Amino acid sequence: MKTILIAGGNSGIGLQTARDLLADGHRLVLLGRDPRKGEAALTLLDAPADRASFLATDLSTHEGVRDAARRILDQHDHLDALVHTTGVLTNQDSRTVDGLHPFFAVNYLSRYHLTQLLLPALHRAERPVVVTPPRALPQAW
Repeated sequence: MKTILIAGGNSGIGLQTARDLLADGHRLVLLGRDPRKGEAALTLLDAPADRASFLATDLSTHEGVRDAARRILDQHDHLDALVHTTGVLTNQDSRTVDGLHPFFAVNYLSRYHLTQLLLPALHRAERPVVVTPPRALPQAW
């Protein structure tokens, strides 16, 4: 059983990935902004608490990414995989508290930042994997 973090795992591609990975017998940690959507995702997945959990976090800010990484590292000594499925699409010219456009902050910067902060846990896995769709997890993995 592998421990896999899915950033954006409470809807869309992330939720389907969670379904598939649970069916393969893995343990999941789902990240998302909205606690209600996270709880709804866990209800849909119908997995025991020791197999799937949700962590509410705002990956659009530097502090949100750092906080998520701290909480994940506090709860997990290793991660076998990190799957990035988070995404924001907006035509509004809005900015995060860090002064960044949300599209850039979430879709690009948070993926790099979170991966870097979680490297200690990934390095403790036998064969760690970081996936940014549309790439799939390796079949022989």
